[in-house]
Amino acid sequence: MKVALSTIAHLLILFILPLSAKPALLLYPQVILSAVVIVLLLTTQPQMKMDEASRDRRTDKGTILLIALCSVVGHVLTISEWAYFPQLDIWWLPFLGASLLIGGIIFRIIAIKILDKAFSSTLQIKKGQNLITKGLYSKFRHPSYTGAWVLMLGDALIFQSYAGIAILGIGMFIVYMKRIQTEEEMLLNEFGMEYEQYMAQTWKFLPGY
Repeated sequence: MKVALSTIAHLLILFILPLSAKPALLLYPQVILSAVVIVLLLTTQPQMKMDEASRDRRTDKGTILLIALCSVVGHVLTISEWAYFPQLDIWWLPFLGASLLIGGIIFRIIAIKILDKAFSSTLQIKKGQNLITKGLYSKFRHPSYTGAWVLMLGDALIFQSYAGIAILGIGMFIVYMKRIQTEEEMLLNEFGMEYEQYMAQTWKFLPGY
């Protein structure tokens, strides 16, 4: 029930209200695809509990709040720019954006499924948890963040939005780097040399990086 209410609230804030002056746009392919991806994003990850959110704010240096703020504000500005103040008109950008949206959500869902019960929206290491190095984690240390960022960049491109590229692309990249830095400090403290060796063998966020 909580997931359903959260999903409805997000769709209201991210799509229905911004496009209320032009409701016909809600039926455009890019809007429908973006909405489907966001529904999948919300329904395939564990819901954050209030006590976990409070604890996370004390340990993650505010990055969870920045992620939430940038993603919501970034999307609202992105879809509003597309609907009311279109700037870009490059025919292939929506196709690239759609590919990134679809690829990003698939990548993130797979990353979450691999971690299974070890996955959490907050920075925590669960009791008895081992370091996961299989599947996507054999190449990427933070594939769920990679997938989330790729789909956000795709969201900006499918709507051909300068605001989206700035906030969802560049801004979210910076926020995720800060989040990863904080998370890796925690993982190094927990797993020590094992995690150092893992870092030497894998990409942090993107191929080659």
